[in-house]
Parts: sequence; C-alpha cells; structure tokens
Amino acid sequence: MIDEVAAGKLRAKVVRGAANNQLATTEDGDRLAERDILYAPDYVVNAGGIINVDAKYLGWPQADSNAQVEATADRLADVFTHGKTHGVAPQTAADQLARQRIAKASLDAPDELAVAA
Repeated sequence: MIDEVAAGKLRAKVVRGAANNQLATTEDGDRLAERDILYAPDYVVNAGGIINVDAKYLGWPQADSNAQVEATADRLADVFTHGKTHGVAPQTAADQLARQRIAKASLDAPDELAVAA
C-alpha cells in the first residue's frame, strides 16, 4: 500500500493499482502526482475481471464482453485526460468519472439502480 512515506520515497514513473485500495489516502495519490508519478487506479485497470463475470451473468456474447474489456485502455486514457483537463490527480479523476457514469445510469434506468428499503 502506498502511504505518505512510500509516496515520498518511490522512484517509479508509473504505479498501477493491482488490488483494492492501493493508496492509503487520496492525498497519497496527490503526492504521487506532485512528483510526476503516474498512478493508474486499480478499479480502472482491473475492470476486465468484473466485466467478464457480469457478461457471463447477463448472457452477453463473448465478442461483446471482449470489446468491453478491450475498452479498458480507452477508459484509462479518459481518466488521464480528465485529470489533466481538470487539474486533479488520476485517482480523483477516476472517482469523478465513475460518479458521472453512475449518475447518468441512474437517470437512464432508475428502477434498475433502486435500492430496496
């Protein structure tokens, strides 16, 4: 896990999140960005696994599942572009984009996202 100490000592150009919660805090991602270390959030780069599980559950054709997995690179590029455009570190950009997608999905299909009380 990358914490304040590790973020200050790390001598890498890129950190790719390999598991949940690679960063101890959001500020640790900001520290990496301040040091020009590119952080690729785990839930973006590891999306293929959950896409495959979901695709099987929903009965998608394998070609559709493969296309969604292959689009991971484009989604990661969107995260980096959003971060640069809005002056935020990649983990913040990924969170902002995820919230936008969830909000849009809730408007497009509110009943499917409703939580039973």
